[in-house]
Amino acid sequence: MDVTKKKAEVTGRLLYPLVVGMPAYIKEEDGYLKTSRVVQVDEVTTAQASFETLNTNYCMHFKGGVQYERV
Repeated sequence: MDVTKKKAEVTGRLLYPLVVGMPAYIKEEDGYLKTSRVVQVDEVTTAQASFETLNTNYCMHFKGGVQYERV
């Protein structure tokens, strides 16, 4: 991860799998978040994901331990 980028911690569920070169789409409790393009996926577990976009390093906690939102 690039240590010079801002850091964001979010809680929610992914709408789609994390893919390098595409934005991440996240459903949060109060709405939706579309990130800038993902440049690196560092870790994905059943509880959280760490990934880097063009602008930000994200630590995402999966709400209720569920990675994906049913759409």
